[in-house]
Amino acid sequence: MYPSQEPQTEPMNVTPIPASPRPAAAFVRHRARPRWGLGALLWEREGKRSYRFEDGAARTFKRGYYHLLTPTKPPASMTELELRELAADARGGASTGLRAQLELFLAAFPGGFEDPRWLADRRGVGVRRALKRHREPVLAAAAERLALAAIDRRIDAGEHGELWAEVVELLARTDLLPPSQRRGLEAVVAGPALSRALRDFLHGVDEEALRFEAMRRALGSAAWSWALATTLRALVDPLGEVPVRPSVFAAQARATGASLTASRAPSARAYHGYLRLARDVRDWLIAQGMRPRDLIDVHDFIWETMRPAAQRAMKERARGRARPAEPVAEASAA
Repeated sequence: MYPSQEPQTEPMNVTPIPASPRPAAAFVRHRARPRWGLGALLWEREGKRSYRFEDGAARTFKRGYYHLLTPTKPPASMTELELRELAADARGGASTGLRAQLELFLAAFPGGFEDPRWLADRRGVGVRRALKRHREPVLAAAAERLALAAIDRRIDAGEHGELWAEVVELLARTDLLPPSQRRGLEAVVAGPALSRALRDFLHGVDEEALRFEAMRRALGSAAWSWALATTLRALVDPLGEVPVRPSVFAAQARATGASLTASRAPSARAYHGYLRLARDVRDWLIAQGMRPRDLIDVHDFIWETMRPAAQRAMKERARGRARPAEPVAEASAA
């Protein structure tokens, strides 16, 4: 959750400076409050400037105290998404972008990714009966059945049909792949070419574009989909790969100002854009004190907060909190 804002007091032994101030810096650090972190300019008007800092608080400074704010450049480690979210305008009391999403998420799961309800309902931790929305059971099965050694054993034994049957059965355990697409996979004819393409797609080191194309050819264009390709990848490597729902990820990109390469069929280039977006969202969540276990948690966060029903809920929250623009806090503190 966001840190509570500290009560602000007038500085001690500081003489206001009446001279005309320089133009507002886009990014600053407060000389006496380094723990606030980097501050991004939100607005400037009527002799005041408002900045949001990395600790989550937006603070307003009167003219005469601008000298306490040292202009600075963001560290190279900060992503463009993190910088955009830091500078997202908070006027009117309604958050935008990832901040609004996090508020909605925490309203449903106050403990974030460690919330008992999230762990039970989404991760499937400690449940007696695994459901398709539960992540831990299917991840455990994939770690056993789609490991490189397990795939190689099937290939060496010529068990291509058995290998593909295990893939289809695994995908049937999760809601990451729509039922209509799972039925199409049952008609795929398994053979050495498909087994080799699957092995290389999940564990190979060749150029990504070649691995994507080889898997598409082996499967056939009718069975090749974003959900299939990215779910397989994420089940094998949930820390490094992400399942993709293009429509919801496109909504996430619009909300955060990220650019994506549109592609109806899965491609390496387009997937890298989706993966970069997911990793940026993960890094932003971590910076807010959240602890997603993997990129599947990030996928589920995006789904929970960007699907149409969630977007309607965010709009309702924004309308309910709308008010005339006022400074968030008088923060002329030293």
